[in-house]
Amino acid sequence: MVALGWDRIVRDTGETAKARKRKVDTEWIHPPVGDAAEILRRADYRVSTRPVASA
Repeated sequence: MVALGWDRIVRDTGETAKARKRKVDTEWIHPPVGDAAEILRRADYRVSTRPVASA
């Protein structure tokens, strides 16, 4: 389950939620990059291209 906001409105459940959580864990929190300079570049808010979640 994926919930939004302080009121914990359910956004996704089941396989959709699982896929979203997997993407967050493997790409946003722990990017699959072995190059330290590239990791820092991805973390820079000026060049980050992470998609913004729509409500």
